[in-house]
Amino acid sequence: MRDSSPGTGGVPFDNFFPHRRGLVARQIFTNDPSHVVFTWKYFIDGTNEIFLPLAATDISDPNQASHFLKGYTFGEQFLRVCHDKRVTSGTLIDVSLLYSLLSSILQRLFSLRILEGEPPEAFWKLRIWTLWGRIPFLDLPQYVDFVKENGIPLIQDDTCLVPPGNDPESCHQLLRLEEEEGNPAASSYINAAIVLTLSASAFGISPEIFGFYPDHNSELVSQLIQVANRAEVVARTRRTFESS
Repeated sequence: MRDSSPGTGGVPFDNFFPHRRGLVARQIFTNDPSHVVFTWKYFIDGTNEIFLPLAATDISDPNQASHFLKGYTFGEQFLRVCHDKRVTSGTLIDVSLLYSLLSSILQRLFSLRILEGEPPEAFWKLRIWTLWGRIPFLDLPQYVDFVKENGIPLIQDDTCLVPPGNDPESCHQLLRLEEEEGNPAASSYINAAIVLTLSASAFGISPEIFGFYPDHNSELVSQLIQVANRAEVVARTRRTFESS
């Protein structure tokens, strides 16, 4: 779990301790250890619980909101739409980094399954909470076009399960595709696009902006990878600013 190489997902953890069901790994080297941070609970029964706190800011401060989205292609355009639609207060959450984190997590998950000597098949479910009243941002032109026409989403649920249901049978299976030559993370990128598409409505984002069948939509995956690259740069800039 300390490994930072891209082949295993590039998500190193630096804080480890036992759990009654297995092991807890936390990423604290760029975070306040007392806060809720990126956490991976690795259980002996083969299940995993992964906690991903999303970055957020107060949209009522224009300078703060502008700095929060600095580095994104469509950040300023989105904020202008918010102003035009009279959405000038509330909490803005950054959904753009989610694709990068999902693809990294899935690559790590597949790597762990192989190390365990287990079949690479895996199933997933998202539990998203503390959502009510949040304003989502995603650095895609399709999303900006959507909010221009339909207004800014204000999430109406506090907690959401994707897919719905609490039983194991309600989980979705991840695709295990043949790795493309020169691109060993192809399965993870495609699966992350599927997870993001299916969970978009939980964030108030229309799944239609992604198109259909993301596992056969190489253009969508390429576009999301570019979003992820921008999001990683933005996240590093925020950390540098917060630590200065």
